[in-house]
Amino acid sequence: MYEYLLTIDYEVELFWKRKFTGASALFFLNRYLRLWFYIAQLIFWASLSSPVSKSLPILHSAR
Repeated sequence: MYEYLLTIDYEVELFWKRKFTGASALFFLNRYLRLWFYIAQLIFWASLSSPVSKSLPILHSAR
């Protein structure tokens, strides 16, 4: 997240304000698919540590 916050101004200037090209598409896919993957992982791991998952013996014993 730190990198995204540091470079958002450059990204806006270099990609959002210019014509959309194949290189732009690759950039956005690379940058934002990775971000969504990290967010999905965070949500998944947070759900494993919730009180509901502790009541499931399979998930609790796997730790």
